[in-house]
Amino acid sequence: MDETLLTDRELDELSYHLDHLVRPGSGSLGPLAGTSVRYLSGILGAEGIPCEVVEGDGGLPCLVARLSAHRPDESLLLVASADPPGEGATTPRAALQGGVMAAVSLMAMALVRRRGFIPQRDLVLAVLPGRGPDGVPLLRRLAARHRDRLRCRLALTADGGAPRRPGHRTLVEVQVASKALVHARVTAVTPPGSPPAEDAPMRLLRTLLRLESGVLMTRPCAPAVAWLDTVVSTLPSRPAALLRGIQLLGAGATLSRLVPDRDVAASLAAISRDTVEIAGLRAGGTTGLPPGRAEADVRLRVLPGRRADDAVRDLQTLLGPEVTVERVDDVEAVEMPHPTPLWDRIADSVRHVEPDAVLLPGLSLDAWDAATFGPDDVTAYGFTPLSVVPDDELSLPVDGPGIPPAGLRRGAQAFLRTVLGTCVPEAFPMPETGPR
Repeated sequence: MDETLLTDRELDELSYHLDHLVRPGSGSLGPLAGTSVRYLSGILGAEGIPCEVVEGDGGLPCLVARLSAHRPDESLLLVASADPPGEGATTPRAALQGGVMAAVSLMAMALVRRRGFIPQRDLVLAVLPGRGPDGVPLLRRLAARHRDRLRCRLALTADGGAPRRPGHRTLVEVQVASKALVHARVTAVTPPGSPPAEDAPMRLLRTLLRLESGVLMTRPCAPAVAWLDTVVSTLPSRPAALLRGIQLLGAGATLSRLVPDRDVAASLAAISRDTVEIAGLRAGGTTGLPPGRAEADVRLRVLPGRRADDAVRDLQTLLGPEVTVERVDDVEAVEMPHPTPLWDRIADSVRHVEPDAVLLPGLSLDAWDAATFGPDDVTAYGFTPLSVVPDDELSLPVDGPGIPPAGLRRGAQAFLRTVLGTCVPEAFPMPETGPR
């Protein structure tokens, strides 16, 4: 098959859809609720692709479309966001990520129909608001209501960072893991007859000062080790040896200061730590709490390999007996296996547009949609069309789609080859020797 998956006319069509999906005010939130979902539903319907609008969290509309190969348990699920670009400090990548995922996923489904491909596994697209107000992925709640519609064996989500080049090869991030997100409540109560210095607000503030650094502990985890192994393999000998020494000593958060590449150092520190942040404070009186009681909402982000209960218990030990720590909600950490056949397919597809590329196993610092599939036998990765497009090629989508045609073609073709090769493998064979 021709290496160019998209004709110029199809690329123009893709750019048109992307422009509609990412312009401010065109998303599924705010006064134009459901605009993106209705738009995609109309385009998919015109292509003859079955789709339906279902109610998501808070009554917001979500779209589920399916091309059936009569293998619903072996489906490939694509998860895109219908959120409009945020206002203010949002980055171009954040503004474009969900819209690009939705637009290219739409094109993947259209190409299956237009070119007469016979899929060997179902291809499913879910478009929904990306995050709730508390930062928890909404796919988990949608799947709880509509589990039968989201049955799958493989999934790709709109996550992952920009490609980077700290050494002699391009690193393309594919997310394989995420930290747990634990919401906890820290409570202090004024003891009877205590002096003002012992009232609830003072007791609470005194204990919270122990969280000043925001770091609970530094420790290794398997996804972080895999990340470091990949980075080391692409670096010249001297920085590679330095990073390998850091890895062997297990002190990434401290010795990462010695790494000359600031981007690598910052990433290394972030994926080596359990962290905590204070999300809100309130005390009895006008906040609705009874007099003599003060509370703080905290968010723990915990690396894979530890249970949420253990993190809450450690927080209680750190803060001491003056307060009580209670877990309110959590999304457990995710750790996906790699390599897998889907991983190999992504690597092969990426190298069609970036011949020197190496896949970098990514670790998200926040809860991830893949937590939805934790109890199931599902392989999910964060890989999007923007995974192969550098940040400096992106702009906020104010007067256009925010990505030049060359970047859109490159990213779309890597993603389309992954999706179509997974669902229609005979049309997109991989080298017999496998990915390099």
